[in-house]
Amino acid sequence: MGSMANQLLPPLILGLSFALFFLNPTSAEKGLAGSTSPSLAFPDLPLCNQTSLELTKLSSDVLVDPCILYDVRSDAEMTDNTPEVTIVHLTPYSCPDHRDGAVTAVEKLNGDNKGKGYAIGFDKDHYLRFRLVSVIGGNPNSIGTSLYSDQHVAVLDSMLETLKPQYIMGTCTSVSSLEKALALKHKTVLMAQVGPPGFYKDNNPYVFGIHVNSDTYPLPALQSLRFHINGERKSIAKQPVRVIYRTKSEFFYSTCRSVIDKAILDGFDTTAIEYDPEGDEDDNGVLNKDDVAFLEGMADQACPSGPVDGSEDAQHPALFACVTAGVEAGTILARWRANGCRPGVTWFTTATWGWAESNKDTIPFFQGGGQWHKNFAYSDQYFDSGQDVLDYGVSAYGYHGNYDHVVSYAIPLLFSQHIKSFFRIQNTPDVVGAFENNYEEMRRALLVLRTETIFGPVSFNEDQRNAGRGAAGMQWIPSSSSEKHIQLFENELSE
Repeated sequence: MGSMANQLLPPLILGLSFALFFLNPTSAEKGLAGSTSPSLAFPDLPLCNQTSLELTKLSSDVLVDPCILYDVRSDAEMTDNTPEVTIVHLTPYSCPDHRDGAVTAVEKLNGDNKGKGYAIGFDKDHYLRFRLVSVIGGNPNSIGTSLYSDQHVAVLDSMLETLKPQYIMGTCTSVSSLEKALALKHKTVLMAQVGPPGFYKDNNPYVFGIHVNSDTYPLPALQSLRFHINGERKSIAKQPVRVIYRTKSEFFYSTCRSVIDKAILDGFDTTAIEYDPEGDEDDNGVLNKDDVAFLEGMADQACPSGPVDGSEDAQHPALFACVTAGVEAGTILARWRANGCRPGVTWFTTATWGWAESNKDTIPFFQGGGQWHKNFAYSDQYFDSGQDVLDYGVSAYGYHGNYDHVVSYAIPLLFSQHIKSFFRIQNTPDVVGAFENNYEEMRRALLVLRTETIFGPVSFNEDQRNAGRGAAGMQWIPSSSSEKHIQLFENELSE
């Protein structure tokens, strides 16, 4: 962690959050948005000249140069009573939700107390302001994951060297793991946006995680199945549990392995069906993730063609799938419909994604799990609910975000609570001195922090991952069933 005094640099744009994307003339003539050898040093990065949303609409083969998307800070005069704390964030051209929510949070915090900032100290007469520097690292789809990974590390390393920030906001996608070493190198707290618990097992003292444990996502569905079987006085040992899951991506793998391990422990008739999405199981030149015949074969293995036999002990299978939307989920579901599969439980990772909203009439009674749900009643000083944050984002950024937007928004608020808590009994909080001379004490204070956010209660376990609450479980109800149940309820009320 470097000196705060060194990082209090003149702003690129005062009092504004800007969203611009760099387009160099030579590339523009080719219809590209970047060059093959861009500068990776932060001081040399241009401003972006497209918005966060516009970036996500670029073709996957477009070259994207690293550029500064946002530099958000207050334009009010800085004094000893109003120090500035810097947050850095680096994302690929995609992932708008992971970055845009934080912009809203910093603007709200800096606007408090008529622009003085967020009040801290025992008498609340000192104020805190944030600077958020959010950079686009490039397009991994156009240059390849390996090259983008190197580029991401180089850009973030330069940001940390140049800006000497107090906090790092974690990125999206698989490059998240690459930021852990940089957090350790620069001795700077990284708040990761990663759910699988294995991410936090390497004892890096600077890596924290705001996501709740994603391995718990499918467990409520299994628990409800167990309650049902016990209530029906049927045999758990004869209840089929079939799990299809990707071996690539820690999220898909560990999420479904958690339900496999629990099902085996509880005594269910459990079958694990794993596959490498990037492999070619039948050597036909088509990757498994795009191979319809291969995916149909897995679907048949999980739920064979034909009805469950009519014996008293026969039980419909419980089906769990850790797969992606599109070809994988679509093919498996279509196969089950075609072969007469009638599961007792169907749980998919895709059930809480935008894909499910577009397919809700074709996935009746699907269950899923996630980090957050719009019905959560958590609030903060700026918004009454996470849904209000998303509604605000529609006008601010031009799209309706998902739970990642709420998480991104919550992170700067969490940092503000961290600092406020640290100085809660001090008359003259020395924020600059604390970060410069007592960073380890500040880090430990974050580890023991317990606070409320719009994302829910936040506290950290021994691995420094959020254990403040459990995951969100949900189930889709077909509109026809919903209307029927509403009508029945209204009839009961009228009687």
